[in-house]
Order: sequence, then C-alpha cells, then structure tokens
Amino acid sequence: MKEKELIDAMTNPESYPHTTGKIEVKETHISLVFLTGHFAYKVKKPLKFGGILDYSTLADRRAMCEKELIINRRLNEDMYLEVVDIVRGEDGKLHVGYGAGEVVEHAVKMKQMNQRSLLSEIIKRGEITDTTVKRVAAFMVDFFNRSDTTPDLATRYAEMTRKHLNATFDTLEDLGKNYGAWKKKFNDFMKNNRDTFLERTADGFVRDLHGDAHSRNFFIDGTQISLFDAIEFNDEFRIQDIAYEIAALAMDLDFNGLEKLSELYTGEYVRLSNDTAAKKLFPVYMFYWAVVRGEVELEKSAKSKNRDSRLVADKYFKLAEKYIKMF
Repeated sequence: MKEKELIDAMTNPESYPHTTGKIEVKETHISLVFLTGHFAYKVKKPLKFGGILDYSTLADRRAMCEKELIINRRLNEDMYLEVVDIVRGEDGKLHVGYGAGEVVEHAVKMKQMNQRSLLSEIIKRGEITDTTVKRVAAFMVDFFNRSDTTPDLATRYAEMTRKHLNATFDTLEDLGKNYGAWKKKFNDFMKNNRDTFLERTADGFVRDLHGDAHSRNFFIDGTQISLFDAIEFNDEFRIQDIAYEIAALAMDLDFNGLEKLSELYTGEYVRLSNDTAAKKLFPVYMFYWAVVRGEVELEKSAKSKNRDSRLVADKYFKLAEKYIKMF
C-alpha cells in the first residue's frame, strides 16, 4: 500500500466508524497522525533505520503500536485508548477499526487533545509563565519517582548516549557539516567522567523514562499537565538519566530565547529532587539535544531544499557551540 492511498483514506470521514470534524494530518519522519476531531490516529511509516528503529513489516508495526500503548499509559492512561486495524474491505476501500477484510495497517487510537494546549504553541504565543515551568518541573520529578529502574541498560546508558550522538555526527558529516572538534570534546567528557555516570546509575537517577520530553510533547491545560509520545522503538533512548530528560525542554526554552525560564526549569528540578550532581551534566545533555535537533533540521533541508529548515539548524548549532564551552 502506498502512502498516498493511506492518507487519502485517513482524510476521508467515511473511513471511520464515528463522526469526524475537519481531518488534519501531522507528519514526522517516522509517523503520520490523523486528527479527526474527537480522536487521533497515529500510523507508523514502514521504515528501518539501522539498529535504531525497525517498522519495516506489518507485524513489527503492530508490535510497536502495542508497546507504545503500554509505555505511554504510564503517563497518559486516558489519552492512549487502543490499537486499531486498518482494513481493506470487499469494496477495495480502507476502513479504520471495523469491517471484514484484509488488515493492511495498524494505528494507535488516542483521545484528541486541544492542539492550542501544546506547550510549544503556548511558547509561540508568549503565554508561558514561571508558574507553568515550575509545575512542569514538579511533574517531571513525580514521573521520575514513579518510573522503574532497569539495571541492565542503566549500567550502559552513557555508552548508548555516546554511540547515538557519534552516529549523529557521522550523519552531519555526510551532510557537509564537520564538527570533529565538538565530537572529540564530547567523547573526551564521556570517557573522563565514566565514574560520574556509574554513580548516576548506582544512585538511581537512570530509569525507564520518556526519551524525548521537549515542548512539542507536553499538553498544558490549566493545572493539568500531560506528557505523551514516549519513545517505544528503541529502549536505549528511553532508559536514561533524568538530567537528559530535563535538558530536552531546557534546551527548547533556550532555543526560543527563554534563557531565564530554562534556568528556572533546571534549578527547580534540582531544588525538588535534591539532585545537585545534575548541574554538571545539564550543559552536556543540552549540547546533545541541540546537535540532534540541528541534524534533523539539516536533513529536512537537504531533502526538501527548505531554506527555513537550514536556518533553524544553524540556530541549533549556535546553541550547541554555547553549551560545549560550558563543559
């Protein structure tokens, strides 16, 4: 099945067993999300990225949908509803979640949230406040305290982090960006501070977390905070240091020119958790996130010749340069 056929079907109200409003499509590099009014449906693209992600077969995508449901219900039980089949009926048309026929795809069905409540949108509107940032920090500390420890991967998490950023540097080199000096300094830090990372694991600061806690993955509705879209496709990105998780949004705030709120966020986390050792790691992980986000935008620019994406990438790399001077 071609992607166009899927999109055509999923944007057709007749494909659903319920009434819909105006259907919108949101696309990432690994998934398609269809907003129908009351419900959202997330479909994984049939992709395989080395040893990082494998959605290549229908069975793989089904398994990953089931895993996404389990992982995200830890954070959002009411939002993550079920895994549904997309079926080709006898009429040859695709139907979502009902009818006899051949199962051609799967989707995670979710309660649709108000898109204006995305933290990224709140930031764009200039409506984020100190109170909001403090509440998010408290939410993250509570989530951390409820998360499971995972001794096997937790002992190797720093090496996994190093491996993934080195792969990002390799991709950047393929895209014409050589940051060899950055790569060396990052690797030297990871090697020279091995004892620090082992202590983080021993002290319980490495757990099964979210893996991508940036502003586009938070909904803020009054005092209600929801974190969604935890990484299911690779445990190495999700079983991490809480400082890594906090750094994702801290870097996001910096990127949006909200340096004081970024400092407030990291400071409030330290105050609530008494995790003073995290202060040493924040610049390293904020550097990590800036490089990764920059690479994503640069790759997007290379594929679409989008000048805006290249400018965004350059802005991320400028931030990375700031952070690397701090460790």
